Amino acid sequence: SRIVEIADAPAFFGGPGPRHPYARGLLNALPDRDFAPIPGMPPELGALPTGCAFAGRCDRADAACGQLPRLLDGV
Repeated sequence: SRIVEIADAPAFFGGPGPRHPYARGLLNALPDRDFAPIPGMPPELGALPTGCAFAGRCDRADAACGQLPRLLDGV
């Protein structure tokens, strides 16, 4: 598994909400929210792409999404 977003709880669960489209999709799957399925299929766990595993299903993906992210100290 990979971390896709780091935020404090009030910002993540309240306003402005998650910035990463996958995290937003997960929150929208909660029973009290309007569910909208994420299109496409996730990659096979044995063949994950180098960058973001969600990039192939994301309408906001760009070249940076295909790169390994810089790891933060203490995560």
